[in-house]
Amino acid sequence: MNHKKILRLAGLFGLHARIRRAHPYRKMAKATQEHGTVFNHLNREFQQDEPGKVLLTDITYLYHCKGQPAYLSGVKDVATKQSCTGRWTSWRSS
Repeated sequence: MNHKKILRLAGLFGLHARIRRAHPYRKMAKATQEHGTVFNHLNREFQQDEPGKVLLTDITYLYHCKGQPAYLSGVKDVATKQSCTGRWTSWRSS
């Protein structure tokens, strides 16, 4: 029998198999190990003497021009307290 006919007959008689589907994001997160923990190398000692050894980063999401999202990403050196780089990126909302 065709699988469509089996589904139609199962719906007619109220027979439904409850199958838990796998969550695609969970599978992707496990595959990429994106959410893993990283060893604490800095140990909250933010006073560093050597430039370029420790860098801080932050991503800020902003909304502009009628609610269109954009993000601002920056990197700062801990020793010199200067901004190393920054990037402003805008994308269209779908």
